[in-house]
Amino acid sequence: MKTLCAVLFGLGIAAVSVPSARAQTDQSSGIQGYVSAGVGLLPDYIGASKYIIVPYVDGQANLGNYFLRFDGGDLQLNLLDDDNIHAGPLIGYRMGRGDVYYDAVSRMHHIRYSITDGGFVEYEHLAQDPRSGERVTLSVSEGNINYQSGLDVELRALLHRPLDFIDPGLIAAVEGDMGWGDGSFMQTYFGINQPNAVASGFPLFRARSGIEDAGVSLSLDQYLSRKWSVGVRFHYMRLLGDAADTPLTAIAGSPDQMFGGVVVGYVL
Repeated sequence: MKTLCAVLFGLGIAAVSVPSARAQTDQSSGIQGYVSAGVGLLPDYIGASKYIIVPYVDGQANLGNYFLRFDGGDLQLNLLDDDNIHAGPLIGYRMGRGDVYYDAVSRMHHIRYSITDGGFVEYEHLAQDPRSGERVTLSVSEGNINYQSGLDVELRALLHRPLDFIDPGLIAAVEGDMGWGDGSFMQTYFGINQPNAVASGFPLFRARSGIEDAGVSLSLDQYLSRKWSVGVRFHYMRLLGDAADTPLTAIAGSPDQMFGGVVVGYVL
C-alpha cells in the first residue's frame, strides 16, 4: 500500500507564501503575522510524473523586525533588527522517497526524510502600502538529521502587489527561484548506484554537483475580512542538468514539476 506523507511542511520545493506578515496588520505593537493552511498536489518524488495529495501550511510571526517564518519547507528565524536586511538560522524538512507509484523506483533503496540546518540572508523592501513589496532571499541548508542528504543552496526573488483594479482585498505574489545541490545532494536524489541499478533495471548514473532546478510561482490571496482570506498556490519547476538527465526523471518521470494548492489564511 502506498504511504503518503502525513504533513507537508511548506512544499519541499520552493513556493510562494502569502505576502509579508506586515502586509495586512497594524505594526504598532505585539506579535503580528499570518498562517495559511490547505491541501495541494505534489510530485510523488523529485522528478516524478505522478502526483499525490498533501497538506500544506505556511506562516510568519513578527515581533517588530524580528520574525519566525515557515516557508518552502524551512523554519527561518530573523535575528536582525532592521527594516530591510534579514538574516538568521533555519531548520527544514526534506521529503524522502520510498513506496512510490513507479514500481522500478519503489524497488530502489528507500530514502528517509531528513531534517536540515543552515541559514539565510535576505533583502526586503515594503512600500508605504505594505501590500506592495519585494524580497530576495538566499538560503543554504544541509541534511544532517535522520538522513545525510547533502547541501542545497536556493535563491528566491519575490514581488507582491495588491490588485485593486479587481478587488481591494486581492493580493498577488510572483516568485522566481533557482536551486543548486552539491554532489551528495544530487547523488542522493538523482543518482543510481550498482545495487539500485540491479533492483530497478535502470542504468548506472552518477549525479554531480550543479544547478538542480529553476522555477516560477504564483499565489493569489483574496481577503474576505481583515482577518480571513482564501488563496491559491501554483509553482512550476524545471529540473536541469543531472536532475533532468537521470533515469529517475528521463525514463520514470518528467523534468517538468508542478505544485497546486488551495489555502485558507488567518491574520494574527
